[in-house]
Amino acid sequence: MCKVGKVDCVGTEDMDALTFGAKLLIRDINQKKEPVTEINHEIMLKELGLTEEEFIDMCILCGCDYVPRVSGIGPVKAYKLIQDYRTLEKIIDYFNEENKGCDEGKYKFGLPKAEDFCYEDAR
Repeated sequence: MCKVGKVDCVGTEDMDALTFGAKLLIRDINQKKEPVTEINHEIMLKELGLTEEEFIDMCILCGCDYVPRVSGIGPVKAYKLIQDYRTLEKIIDYFNEENKGCDEGKYKFGLPKAEDFCYEDAR
């Protein structure tokens, strides 16, 4: 509904709404003592220095409902990888070529088996 302009914001605890087109995300609505959190999608991308596609790839690296979690990668490491390589394909190439499938490289993580890590479908 955000994509077609039917709503101005989405109220949810699920950050995935940002990858599905929410322009404004409102969180923590049910918190009694904490302030409500507002995330403006456009400002967030600008401050992160990412494109929409890079942001989605970063979210896939952080873990999503559609592919297995990548062992050893949290939000900070996922952001750094996207800053360094810009796409999941280049990250996978780096891991496969430079690390030779082990933990000796700059980043220590393990990709799920290719048949389980269908990141293109997740996109």
